[in-house]
Amino acid sequence: HFAFLLFCLSISFQTAMGQENEYSYYDPATPQHSWPVESNWGSFVMFGLSERVTLPADSGYVDSVSILFNQVSDTVHVLLVSDTLFTTSVGPFHLMNDNDPLAPIYASAVIAPPFPAGPTTLTVPFPHVFVPKEFHVLIAPSAYSSDYPQFSIIGDSEGIRARTPEISRSGFFAIGTNNLVFVSVLDSMLIPNGDAAPLFSNLYVTTYASEDAMNAVNETRDIGLIAALQQPLSGVTNNNGERLAHVIIFPNPASNALQIQSVAAISRVDLLDILGRIVLSQKWNGIGMLDVSGLEPGRYEAIVHTARGISTTPVLIRH
Repeated sequence: HFAFLLFCLSISFQTAMGQENEYSYYDPATPQHSWPVESNWGSFVMFGLSERVTLPADSGYVDSVSILFNQVSDTVHVLLVSDTLFTTSVGPFHLMNDNDPLAPIYASAVIAPPFPAGPTTLTVPFPHVFVPKEFHVLIAPSAYSSDYPQFSIIGDSEGIRARTPEISRSGFFAIGTNNLVFVSVLDSMLIPNGDAAPLFSNLYVTTYASEDAMNAVNETRDIGLIAALQQPLSGVTNNNGERLAHVIIFPNPASNALQIQSVAAISRVDLLDILGRIVLSQKWNGIGMLDVSGLEPGRYEAIVHTARGISTTPVLIRH
């Protein structure tokens, strides 16, 4: 896998699937805090963390989510879940909807070991899944886990301040001593060890989404067990961490061959399956076409090596 560089500012770039944007809300200038899950906080056990995403349009399509873990050793469940606006005594707040059994889950995936030791950013691919304007990225221990599930996620951190719906984007869900499940904004009541007050925090979670409906998946997708990638799934990155956007892949979906064009010279093209395995690799030498007729139908990642950087683009194979 290719090295992943964490981008903290939301920027736009072109992909083969249309205009795509990064959505993240943490402040890299603020000290970091590591939130452990699952962890005992007195009368309840915190069993998951979430980050609310707000799209500029009424809906959009998610291609991947990147999460900065401080530590992760066992399988982790990553879901795109619905949002509910609650009115409280201190104002309205957006929370995951856990009270409505019919509340939609837009997509579900489980990332599996092996994971690198220490802090690492893992990218979870989603197949261009439909989501509404407001939704949550939920991260929790997975039922696939055979050992005691535990991980920690990094967020920015500062003393408590007046909360508003815009700054209260991170949440948690927990199981109380009465076995009831409840959710709340992350800075509402959790006082980390060594601190005197709750911490305001936005998690280091980046969502990649676009408004382009091409190849969209509009029904709930249970992706199952997959391998997380240590690289962003869209756009082009050169050695200086700069985004480039000059690789075009078509047709997409494809049945027989992919046409690949770039303003920079292409040296090699790799095709990865959903488990991150290279299923096809071809030196380019000006060929301009990748034969995919022998591949099984499904979603792949085209990794294009150019003189100006590496481009990754999701592609669909249909026969």
